[in-house]
Amino acid sequence: MLPNADDFTNLLKNIKLFFGISKNPPEFGRFTYFEKFDYWAVFWGSAIIIGSGLAMWFNDTVLLIYPVAKGSLFDALKEAHAHEAVLAVVTIVT
Repeated sequence: MLPNADDFTNLLKNIKLFFGISKNPPEFGRFTYFEKFDYWAVFWGSAIIIGSGLAMWFNDTVLLIYPVAKGSLFDALKEAHAHEAVLAVVTIVT
């Protein structure tokens, strides 16, 4: 389930197929690149939710580490946290 170089070449071949540049579809192995992406989405989604939530919760500590990014960093963290939460809720409801 780990991504490898074949996944990226298969992605490019699939894009060429979708746009009509190529007529040959890629040959996938046991797992396709989009199945691997779906599999790993739970883990990177959790990392985004946990990381952004902790950074907003302990904002004084984050400001000690990154003092120059006071406003823009927390705006980006809020957006990432909110969007990932919406994706999680939609996935669970669906």
